[in-house]
Amino acid sequence: MKDPTVILNGVNVRVDSEERYNLNDLHKSAVLGGNATESQRTGEFLERAQVKYFVQELAIATIIAPVRTINGGKNPGSWGLELIAIRYAAWIEPKFEIQFYNDFV
Repeated sequence: MKDPTVILNGVNVRVDSEERYNLNDLHKSAVLGGNATESQRTGEFLERAQVKYFVQELAIATIIAPVRTINGGKNPGSWGLELIAIRYAAWIEPKFEIQFYNDFV
């Protein structure tokens, strides 16, 4: 686990050793910033058909798993590569997507 490099709306967004962003941290940041609701959790996003298809295609194009979900333990949550994190930010709210671009990309 490497240290977070960006704080977004006062939330440290963690990045794992394979450079996947913690999507739960992004959700927390979006809620605190007034850009998301509790109903826009990562699980709802990852269950969408278009997102599943995107993850499937990204898995073919990359060496590592584009999404990893960890239940329990030291670093629980859903983790996604940058492209997944961008899609998640866009799904939450365009304003939050722009904030993500400005702070991360």
